[in-house]
Amino acid sequence: MKPDAAWLDDARLPLTSRTATRAFVLGYLLNAAFDAVLPAVLRKISPRDALRRIFSSASSFRAGSALFFYAALYRTILQLLSQLKLARSAPRDSGTKAQTHRARLQARLYRFLRSPLLAPFVAASLSTPALLLLPANPFPRQMLAIDFASKAAAAAYQESRRSGSRITSWVPAWCDSALLYCVSNAQLLYAYLLYPEAFPAGSAADDRPLQRSSAYLPPRPHDLPASIEWPSGRQVLDGVGELTIARPTAAPYPSFVSPVLSSLQGKPPPASPYASLNTVLDYAPAHPAHSRLLCAVLHPREPSCTRNFLGFFKKEWLTSAKFVAAWMAALQLLSWRKVVKDPETALFKFGMAVVQGATVISGGIGTAWALICVFQHWLPRTLLPRGRFFLNGFIAGLTIYLVPAARRHQLGMYVGRMSAKSTWQILEKEKRVRPVPHGEALLLAAALATMAAMYEARPEALTGYLRLATSKLVGPRQGAPTVAAAAVTAEKEKAA
Repeated sequence: MKPDAAWLDDARLPLTSRTATRAFVLGYLLNAAFDAVLPAVLRKISPRDALRRIFSSASSFRAGSALFFYAALYRTILQLLSQLKLARSAPRDSGTKAQTHRARLQARLYRFLRSPLLAPFVAASLSTPALLLLPANPFPRQMLAIDFASKAAAAAYQESRRSGSRITSWVPAWCDSALLYCVSNAQLLYAYLLYPEAFPAGSAADDRPLQRSSAYLPPRPHDLPASIEWPSGRQVLDGVGELTIARPTAAPYPSFVSPVLSSLQGKPPPASPYASLNTVLDYAPAHPAHSRLLCAVLHPREPSCTRNFLGFFKKEWLTSAKFVAAWMAALQLLSWRKVVKDPETALFKFGMAVVQGATVISGGIGTAWALICVFQHWLPRTLLPRGRFFLNGFIAGLTIYLVPAARRHQLGMYVGRMSAKSTWQILEKEKRVRPVPHGEALLLAAALATMAAMYEARPEALTGYLRLATSKLVGPRQGAPTVAAAAVTAEKEKAA
């Protein structure tokens, strides 16, 4: 063997040790990037503090150690299980009915024990205690657990459908990521209105959905004195949630009588029991043609719900188009060679992406707001007073069908992850589930076990960075030729 290839020899450093060492470096660098490099780029910490965190970070050392022991345990246990794997062949179906039935059961058991999925899944599951060393911060435990669990479940489902398994063969074709997007969008809208603390992206303090809702959240009038407090968008949404609650003295979705009409009739102006909403009704001011309190709060100056929606769509579509265009232009710069090679196709795809993206953003948000008015007009007050928000979000999510199938899958998985996290937080708040100790680590362990099993049995089932992450963590597949073995084989062929 040549000296320059000596370092490839497994005798110098066994494959398990090399894989575990690489896993340690990977975990350390990833945690250091999120804990030190990213805050330094965002100017949240000084460069000196960033360097100190990179080279003397206990959390990064724990992250690397967790992956080190996980990889080492996995490969060691997998080798032991491979040696103990059953080599007996399944018995033939012969003899009496009882013997045939028993033989079939034994054949199923043997096939299960000899399945290429079983050994890596068991090995990865037995390596779970190493993941408890991961820091309890949102990264890496929580983020990796949710991300890997969703992608592993999707990959397992697709592989099951491909192989024609009876577990998933009954699921209709329309139950796809687009439907997941609609259901998740419905749950997120329900949570954002009624459980703001369970909304994932910044919780109640997150105002990104409100920034594109100016037509349904009246801004503060310019001539309003500073001494008068104007409700924020979040306070208006909280008021909307209160209007859906049945009270002993009032039904949900109460009616509205304008103070102007009351003064013309010689009656004292009525005041709603919602102090934060009275400011909007009095100083926006609410149009006398309004007959429903919720519509008077959401679009006080425009009595027509239809005209308000059309005005919203016109304004927000242009704003969303500018945002999508800027984002797509930045992505085009990364693939400028394709643009130079075929500018017409690139320009067409750019225009389609802008139109589709702007329509999905503005159409989804606008439809969600407009359906509040639609359901209030056509549904009885006591029919699903709060549950209609779920139906509202589902219908608004149908705009996902305007984008290509590949993009629908990406958005469906992304929104589905946020919805799963939000749903669990709501169930915890309602005392319907109990917190699971080290739940993130257990979820991550289940995801890694699924990924490892598919990686060993059929690596083509894992795509993108999921396959890359699995290969970096657990090393080469069991039985696959290693770099060292390939080098030795090549050396023998040259010698011959």
